[in-house]
Amino acid sequence: MPGAAGAGSWRWALVGAVVVVAVLAGALVAVVASRDIDAGEDEAATVEVVLEPVGHVSEEPFTESVVSEGVVPAELQAFSTVEGPGARPSASSDVVISQVAGDRSGLYGSTAEGAVCDADALAVRILADEEVNRVWSGVMGVDPGDSAALITAALTPVVLGRDTAVTNHGFGPDGAAPYQSVLQAGTPVMVDANGTPRAQCGCGNPLLAPDAGGGRVDLVGDVWEGFDPRQVTEVRPSDEPVTEIETVDIESREPVTVPVGGEPDTVELDGLLVADHAGVHVHGEAGERLATVIDEPVGQVFDDGAGGLVWDAPAPVDQEPAPVTDPERSKVWHLPAGAEEPEVVFESEDPGARRYELESAGRLGDRSYVVVTEIVADPSGPGLDPFEGDLVALDLGSGETEVIADDVTRGAFEDGYPSSSPVARSVSLNAEMLAYATYTSTAEYDGEVTWTLLGPGFEAIESSCVGVSTAFAADEPCPTGGTLDSSGEVVAPYLSESGDSVAGLEVGDPRAGAPLRLVEVSQGVNLTEWSGATELDVLDGRAIYSYRPEPGFEALAAIDIDLADGTSTERELPGLVRFLRAPLVRPAETDASAPEPAPPTTTTTTTTTTAPSTTNPPTAAPSTTNPPPPMTTAPPTTIVPPPELDLLNMVLPAGACGPDTLAVPLIGGEGEAGEVLYEDTVYASVQTDEAVQVDVDGDGRPETVVSVVCSFGGSGHVSPLVTLRPTSDGVEMAAEPIPFGRGDRDPTAIELDGQALIVRGLAYLDTDAGCCPSGSFTTRFELEDGAWVEVG
Repeated sequence: MPGAAGAGSWRWALVGAVVVVAVLAGALVAVVASRDIDAGEDEAATVEVVLEPVGHVSEEPFTESVVSEGVVPAELQAFSTVEGPGARPSASSDVVISQVAGDRSGLYGSTAEGAVCDADALAVRILADEEVNRVWSGVMGVDPGDSAALITAALTPVVLGRDTAVTNHGFGPDGAAPYQSVLQAGTPVMVDANGTPRAQCGCGNPLLAPDAGGGRVDLVGDVWEGFDPRQVTEVRPSDEPVTEIETVDIESREPVTVPVGGEPDTVELDGLLVADHAGVHVHGEAGERLATVIDEPVGQVFDDGAGGLVWDAPAPVDQEPAPVTDPERSKVWHLPAGAEEPEVVFESEDPGARRYELESAGRLGDRSYVVVTEIVADPSGPGLDPFEGDLVALDLGSGETEVIADDVTRGAFEDGYPSSSPVARSVSLNAEMLAYATYTSTAEYDGEVTWTLLGPGFEAIESSCVGVSTAFAADEPCPTGGTLDSSGEVVAPYLSESGDSVAGLEVGDPRAGAPLRLVEVSQGVNLTEWSGATELDVLDGRAIYSYRPEPGFEALAAIDIDLADGTSTERELPGLVRFLRAPLVRPAETDASAPEPAPPTTTTTTTTTTAPSTTNPPTAAPSTTNPPPPMTTAPPTTIVPPPELDLLNMVLPAGACGPDTLAVPLIGGEGEAGEVLYEDTVYASVQTDEAVQVDVDGDGRPETVVSVVCSFGGSGHVSPLVTLRPTSDGVEMAAEPIPFGRGDRDPTAIELDGQALIVRGLAYLDTDAGCCPSGSFTTRFELEDGAWVEVG
């Protein structure tokens, strides 16, 4: 019967003992004879050994349990691969430690249902806390940056077949706290390529070989049924690494071969992060798309420096600044390394009273942070919709938030525009420093800028940029804004004298006070005739300036700039580009051959003007199958039109943009028609990767329903859904367009439900300005006699 241990004590190791060695069934058996302890023997030599039964909860766990769902501890407790009593000395107080090679067949157990431990979950939880990762990796003897790869590719989940001696480690206040323990047979662990236990799945604790130093041993804890101190096993490394482990099924006892590391649960993606109107993708240095990681459009996106992503919702296009009232617009999402779904880390049910604006994310010291401005309504302030805000940092590992600067934003919305002073901007991080500029208006066209610099503990770093005029002067050390390089320099774009194009970059170090240096850039893009978002990112002396156009405007090449020699190269990257500070860790696709794919009766597409759905967050797109990158992944929501219908190069039929509108020739998906501005001119843009197909006329051949963005020379636009079919001499409309836009409703997403269209989007409330819808809608269109009819 189980009872309290510690009633007796035994010699644990070979040191100072009488040793008899025998070979038994391939195991090296060390028989350690016990002896009485002299009264004067040093009690300090006593080693405490903790007995840990199956399901035991560690007092200082590194992580929560990662034992797979459905694994029942009671079933594991009955598992043992020990056959018969084995060789043991006659004295009942003796201890037998059997050294067994880690590649011995049948040493470990496994289950037919799959891995007993979730390696991906262990990697995510280890990476979630920088200090845990540092300590855990130190015990394992690897760099913290390699811990995820070790867990997911080099360790194998198994079940101990014998009561096994190990050096266990708790996560204590001073780091790793080693202690000696015996793990009961049936305990789920992860073993390395030499078959030795390296991690305990129930608590994430790292494991090493046992080492009690030959002193007196006191067993602590409850003795389980069948525990015999003469049947304790030490697993020694196999002579050579193996690629497979021969286990036995814990129920059938049939042999099961398990590959070392199992099937990889994650892949790493490295390169450039590109956010376009369809979602977020990883591109290689040559510009090729490696994978789609988010399949809906986002606003800003950053990698967290630990294999994950942070992003916020996009602002609808053609909108002037205005108070945010839609709760979805105030959310900030985090997709941890290896996670399937994102989590909301900042949100507000009443953004009119409190909302969050994403400023930056990344690694500072050994921790990953998300930095937001928390905007709070200030009823006592002047003007319309007065507000004030603090700069807040969230530690993604601990979940704790800290106000790193208060009252950094103060102002009011006047005529829809924010008038603020001072304003924190250009927030960015590198591994050693967080920097932001605070701008204060001093005159109609001038102001002062102060750069605040903070170290890993948010301690202040001396800045030479305090109250410096924003009037451009090359002998000043302070850009008025910009992005922090890994060197500590701040890099910002500056415009040509005419203000219509980017002329170059200004580079300054707010710590040193040295004059700005200028890096000229030649691009020749007339920004006065272009509308969209821009991004500047800098890493290790290299900058990239990129563009994401609004619908109907030209897609511009990104500029890749070497800050040392000033050379620049145009890159065909279709969106806002950022350098990845650390490879993204994404789930690998499981068995691609099973299950059977579902019939394509429901397909979700997202238009270029969308904010995330009000009911579901943006989804993380699945990564592709093995091997790890490079790989190719198309956006999962894309349906390719029939080959004979070329949406990029066609004539959009007359009337597609509204009654009496002209036909528009499209080249590369865009075009214009007409001669007299504001009278008959129409600009049209078609997004080929945002089309659904449905058989409108019942002839068995699907027509294509696509969103078209049309403008007429002013600031407004319409977004009709146009149904098209190819003909022998071009393209025709198969049904009347479904009108949207014009201050009524803007569609943001389309779903095909059988033969019906489900349309979601933004709606204008009575109090909304003409630019800025803040409500939402969902409606349904069904076919009646070949026409789309709204049925609600």
